[in-house]
Amino acid sequence: MQRRNSTLPDERNALRGRIGLGLWSAVIAAATVPWTDFVGHTHWQKVQWIPFSSPPIKFLDIVVNVLLYLPFGYQWVRAFPSRARAWQAAALAAALSLVIEGSQLYSHSRFPSLQDVVCNVFGSWVGAITALL
Repeated sequence: MQRRNSTLPDERNALRGRIGLGLWSAVIAAATVPWTDFVGHTHWQKVQWIPFSSPPIKFLDIVVNVLLYLPFGYQWVRAFPSRARAWQAAALAAALSLVIEGSQLYSHSRFPSLQDVVCNVFGSWVGAITALL
C-alpha cells in the first residue's frame, strides 16, 4: 500500500524554485559582471551615485534592469513558498546587485550605478509580489 503525502508536490515546486533561483542568479552574474575586463585598481570616479540624476540615464537600461530581476524575485517566492516575503526577495536582490556593481569598480568599460541597484531591487520586488498573488 502506497502512502500519499500531500506535501510532496509543494516540495517539488520548492525544489524547482530553488534550482530556478540558482540558475537565474548565474544568468544575472554572467550578464552583468565584467568577467574579461578586471583591472587591479578601482574607478570610483565612474560611480553614478544619484539614481535617475547622474548621467547617462538611459530608459532602456532601466527597463532591462527591472526585467532582469523580475524572475529573481519570482523564483525566490517559489523556492521558499511557506515563508517567502517580497521584502526578502528585494533585500537579497539588493545584496546581489551591490556585489555586482562593486565588481564593476574594477573595470575600465563598466559604470557602477546606484540607479541599477534601485531598478534591480524594484524588479525583484515586483517579481515576488507577482508570485505571491
